Amino acid sequence: MKPTFILSSGKVFVVIFLGLVFLTSYFIGFNYFNSIDQAKAIEMSKLQAVSNALVSGIDPVELEFIMLSNPNKDQIQRDNQPELYSTAAASIIGF
Repeated sequence: MKPTFILSSGKVFVVIFLGLVFLTSYFIGFNYFNSIDQAKAIEMSKLQAVSNALVSGIDPVELEFIMLSNPNKDQIQRDNQPELYSTAAASIIGF
């Protein structure tokens, strides 16, 4: 007959080991996804800074007219299609 102490200590060891594996996996996953979210936030702030700098050179009335006259996606095929679009593109390129 085997002592019950040896069997119960083995089970306790397995439970503790599996608990540590679970906690380690959780923290690794949490840190990974947290790092991804931080990287996305940094890139979005960079893109927002660039877009704010570019939009400062465009007249808002002209931009509204271009958007209202071309409501569909990919409707403007060439730079010189609407005259206002070519001036807005020139002001962005010259920025």
